[in-house]
Amino acid sequence: MGWSYRGKKANPSRGTAGLKHTLWLSPHGVVKAAQAAGLEVQTRRAGGKNFKTVSFSAKGAFRATAWFDKNNMLRGVDSTMFNPVYGDMPVRTVYSGYKNFNGVKFPTKIKVSSAGFTTLDVTINSVNANAAADIAVPDGLGSGGGRVTMEKAADGVWFVRGGSHNSVAIEMKDHVLLVEAPLGDGRTLAVLGEVRKTIPGKPIRTVLNTHLHFDHSGGLRAAASEGIAIATFKDNVKFFKAAYGGKDSIKPDAYAISGKRAKFIPLGDKHVFTDGSRTVEMHRLIGNAHNNGLYVIYLPNEKILSVADAYSARATLKEPAKKVDPFTANLWENLVRLKLDIATVLPIHGQKAGFDQLKMAAGQQP
Repeated sequence: MGWSYRGKKANPSRGTAGLKHTLWLSPHGVVKAAQAAGLEVQTRRAGGKNFKTVSFSAKGAFRATAWFDKNNMLRGVDSTMFNPVYGDMPVRTVYSGYKNFNGVKFPTKIKVSSAGFTTLDVTINSVNANAAADIAVPDGLGSGGGRVTMEKAADGVWFVRGGSHNSVAIEMKDHVLLVEAPLGDGRTLAVLGEVRKTIPGKPIRTVLNTHLHFDHSGGLRAAASEGIAIATFKDNVKFFKAAYGGKDSIKPDAYAISGKRAKFIPLGDKHVFTDGSRTVEMHRLIGNAHNNGLYVIYLPNEKILSVADAYSARATLKEPAKKVDPFTANLWENLVRLKLDIATVLPIHGQKAGFDQLKMAAGQQP
């Protein structure tokens, strides 16, 4: 079990694979893993040098090979870990600049690349050996998909709340549109199940992806495993097809087990879904630095807006913000440009809010 905090509130993690990978692939973690398993040391040659290597794994999380130099100092780890977007994701961790910190040798540089992209590059200035750790599991944390609460926002429109990320279910004449499939299998499968119970007899046909960031797209594979099409920014499609085409040997998820191939609806600056009576619009936020393919979802008849990250209703404002988040400022500029008539905001993070709350977050008078 893993969790993270926002303020004093604990939320279930997106999964423990990444946490285990970070723990056991640290210099001391590798040594402890090798000692505990009694691993066989092998000799391999790379770059004209001989290295000692040990290979180990954590079920459902990763498998790894650690490389030690002639002085038995850990220099790097090549690993493959489970990721809710990639399936099997290659990771390389490099340790360098070892120094003695009060009798403990530890690297001063750690660099990690995941799927070919640098994801960590840190410099260590001090090391505190054997620091005390008093870690207790928070009460009422839950797990997997966490709680799923269906809150009616309008006739046929449901705010799907719970945990750190929300979704929105929109009932059409003969099907359902789902805004956002976040985090991973646990959350998205729980959301799909609750939506089907609340809106029986209508298939969930399409999931509307607000943007690529992995916490907002980690459940898309679960949706695709059930034949649900993915509406996402056109530039994302090539990436998703490549990511979904890889191996899934570490922890085969719902998508890998289904044997299905994901279906995509590539989006431009505006896309409209309609059944003749209900209209759902997706608008790309032009110039938003949070993500180039960040969309808001707008229901003109119901005057409802759903937005991710550019505005999160985590607190109730009583006056306009004096310091406006740049993502929110850009959101406001786009809403003015689009001339959307909004009464209610259903944020992917936080609680349902009136449009006045978004206006104040953007520094505007309500």
